[in-house]
Amino acid sequence: MLFQRLPFDVYNVTNAIGAVANILCVVALVCLAWRKHAQAGTATAWPTIFPGEYLKKEERHKFNPIWFIICFGIAYAVLLSTLRATTTLLSPVNITGSLTFLTGSTAFASGVLFFIPVFLLLAIIFPGNGKPTRQLELVFPAFALQHMFNRLACFMGNCCFGVPFGLGVVFPEGSAAVFAYGHGTRLFPNQLIEAAIMLLCFGLILWLQHRGKRTLPIFPLVFGATGFLLGFATSNSWDILRPLFGFTNATAFTHLIILIIGVAFLVMQVIQSTRKKRKA
Repeated sequence: MLFQRLPFDVYNVTNAIGAVANILCVVALVCLAWRKHAQAGTATAWPTIFPGEYLKKEERHKFNPIWFIICFGIAYAVLLSTLRATTTLLSPVNITGSLTFLTGSTAFASGVLFFIPVFLLLAIIFPGNGKPTRQLELVFPAFALQHMFNRLACFMGNCCFGVPFGLGVVFPEGSAAVFAYGHGTRLFPNQLIEAAIMLLCFGLILWLQHRGKRTLPIFPLVFGATGFLLGFATSNSWDILRPLFGFTNATAFTHLIILIIGVAFLVMQVIQSTRKKRKA
């Protein structure tokens, strides 16, 4: 399979489409949740469009889509501002006797890692929107959708390519992949595999949520495991640093942290389910 260059900045355009898709998906999911709460009589009555009116105690204990989206927007802004945070913090080098942190590469996992605690803290302010983890659970599928576009952007932008693989893809002349391995070399399609997994994850979470199932651990488990495992099939030819801890790079290690968070969410969900069964 030969992939040709496209005549525009496909990387940034595709990433921008992913970000917009994330935001629109969250807005749609929040509006659907508001509709259910409105039918149950547990949502705000919408007396005004000014957010400050909903800060009253009685209003904060009702489902409020305006503040839900505002809290998401604040946490998402943190995500966008921390896309290089973990890759920078995990890239220390010793230069002439002093410790220096090299500017890391952009990693969606880094932003997601910071988004989670910030959003959970903001969610506490509005208990009417549900428990913080319930609110986080609602928006998680949007991140799977965005990361699908992120990986397609990397594939079409000829970056984050894989290691040599007999059944892989061939990148066009002038690309970093050709510079690293030579023209005609087939490389492991890690970006396409991850994009496909994220699309399946997005669909699975939406389907389970529609059926009223708990889905909190699914995104961090799938996102974390996929990014970490595919890190071993991703080329490090561009990385001037030694493998982190001798076996992985900063981006894959960030995915590993998110995988651990997913395991913690899973344990928490199992404990809650067990307690409910005992009470019943």
